[in-house]
Amino acid sequence: MSDFEGKSKLGQAAMRAIESARPDLIAVSKALYDHPEPAFGEELAAQQLSDFLGSSGFEIERGLAGMPTAFKATRQRFDSEAMRKGLRHGHVAIIAEYDADDERGHTTGRHLVAGAALGSALGLAEALDGIYGSVTVIGCPAASTLEGKRALAAAGVFEPEDAALGARPASTGMGFQPTISNTGETYATARMQVRFNGPAGEAEARQRLATSAGAMARDVSEPGQAEVVLTEGGVEIDLRARTNPDLDGLIARVRELAGSAAAETGSTAGIEIIGGVPAFNVNRILARRMKTFGDNIGLKQNRIVKSEPSRASDWGNVSLITSTVEVAYPISEDDVQAGTDAFMQASVSQYAYDQMLSASMVVALTGLDLLGDMEFRGFAEGELIRTLKVQGVRRTPRRWLGVHPVQPKSSSNGQSSVSGSQAARKDRS
Repeated sequence: MSDFEGKSKLGQAAMRAIESARPDLIAVSKALYDHPEPAFGEELAAQQLSDFLGSSGFEIERGLAGMPTAFKATRQRFDSEAMRKGLRHGHVAIIAEYDADDERGHTTGRHLVAGAALGSALGLAEALDGIYGSVTVIGCPAASTLEGKRALAAAGVFEPEDAALGARPASTGMGFQPTISNTGETYATARMQVRFNGPAGEAEARQRLATSAGAMARDVSEPGQAEVVLTEGGVEIDLRARTNPDLDGLIARVRELAGSAAAETGSTAGIEIIGGVPAFNVNRILARRMKTFGDNIGLKQNRIVKSEPSRASDWGNVSLITSTVEVAYPISEDDVQAGTDAFMQASVSQYAYDQMLSASMVVALTGLDLLGDMEFRGFAEGELIRTLKVQGVRRTPRRWLGVHPVQPKSSSNGQSSVSGSQAARKDRS
């Protein structure tokens, strides 16, 4: 792994902590791979990850949002005097995922997501010896079904954090690459369930809505944006769009069609959104910082210029609440695609584990900059506010009062891992 100019002593300490834990991080990741567990059944994984963090000085809380396999692990260090003057220290979340994709096992490599999260947490915990703030690992079950982060977001779990960061393995040469310009977008999706009630028009209303929604599906600009299924007692409509406002438009159109079908048949329509996720609002301020760190420490990343939205992701739920990004990285020099047996086999190679450790360092260094540089946090927050405003969502800016940056009085080297305000201005430009 190459060294590079500009790393602070705190950044070096964080990277050393991750490297020294290499055998343990790989062992935990491999244990998850060897014992794959389905969505909401990740009992062994959640226990192993939370125990590992608990033994490293993190305070553990289990059973978040009513999900037994969801947890958070927090380590923090405060300056009481500064807080009395009104300062709120930075707070960074690291996202861990750990459910298997199907009966074959970890075909998209979430055991590497979990291993990288542990490494990033250890690195930031080491840095907290020289800087103030909070680091929280949030264990998110059911990533494969897009349900875990959605439930955690609804329960307010991501509200306290200034940013949510993560790392995941990606297909070779393509796939989800949010740290590369103009890439990393995901689809916004929704599943709507419409049920009709009336003395005689229920069946006819169902058929009318199915017909009109089917016509809408044929008229939308892209194939596959709307799929209609008649169910017992109702209609289910799956919607997909490139942006959250586009999805809102499709939802509004379905509501109009359901209302018309009900009015024409003398029935009433009950409409419920029973699934789906927003599009991922990639925070480009954080993405550019991650990309810089990745290039400097030698994390191999796919070289693509533009990609179409590749999938739906429950990271979208998080990105409506806080500044959010994850670094994606290939796990093989061969052409392996996520979701295949070849990808799963490559995910336990030495190459994959080297990439996992490098990615965890990228996340830790980015988190360190967020904790140590109030101005950088503000730039990332501003990016989130601008993105949400375009989507019609108003958000009150977070405030961090006090001296910038706040460092322990006893520390002479408590600097951000990059020269804070200068690098932040470069990221913003």
